[in-house]
Amino acid sequence: MVESILRFATSFVLDKTLKYVDKDPKTNMVKLIFSDHVELEAEGDVAETIVNIYGITELPEGFELTTSSENSVKVRRDYKNAEGDELLFSQWATKFQYTAIDTEHSDTQTLDVDGTEVFVVVSQREPITAVYWFAEGYSFDIMYFGQIDTDSIIEMIRSVKVVGTYTETDQ
Repeated sequence: MVESILRFATSFVLDKTLKYVDKDPKTNMVKLIFSDHVELEAEGDVAETIVNIYGITELPEGFELTTSSENSVKVRRDYKNAEGDELLFSQWATKFQYTAIDTEHSDTQTLDVDGTEVFVVVSQREPITAVYWFAEGYSFDIMYFGQIDTDSIIEMIRSVKVVGTYTETDQ
């Protein structure tokens, strides 16, 4: 799985010739569009540390938590089902998060999920779907290793809620 993530995230050499910038006036997501990739940034209120911990409260059927970690800038939860599909959920303090997405080997679309702009990436090389969005000063992403439909992704995004708070002693 780690190899798949690395291939998905780094399977391209970044062309730093900016084509255009797409800013959604309703949200704080800024997409810097290049010829071979998209970079996502947050504009406006950004979190420097994790205070509220978010989590997926309605997982697809059969998924169980396998790994969990949190620190002052990132929360991560890994899930797996009996078929071997894996689901990764991450929350970042937006100030420290950088996202570059390969658009040469991926299909992308932007969805509006209850007023939140969500950037969806489906790899053309492997069965990986990733979604990215910004809310409450944080950056969120879900990576799904396996086959999943858009409605299931939207249900998970809608179920992301505050599930706790972080303090330095939580490490």
